[in-house]
Amino acid sequence: MYATYTDYTTYLGGRTAKITSGEWNYYATKATVYMDNLSSLVNATVITDEIKYCCCEVAELLKA
Repeated sequence: MYATYTDYTTYLGGRTAKITSGEWNYYATKATVYMDNLSSLVNATVITDEIKYCCCEVAELLKA
């Protein structure tokens, strides 16, 4: 996974979480697989904040 639940809550910046901590691993894993299929992140050696926040956004979109 590219992001943790802590990354997600940090990314929200005070907004209400759409994904609970219990659901996070499911949606973050799906988001990671989706991102891997669209990019070359599988080989990434450094996961930047931008990648983490993209994972958070994709996870929210998948939940919706």
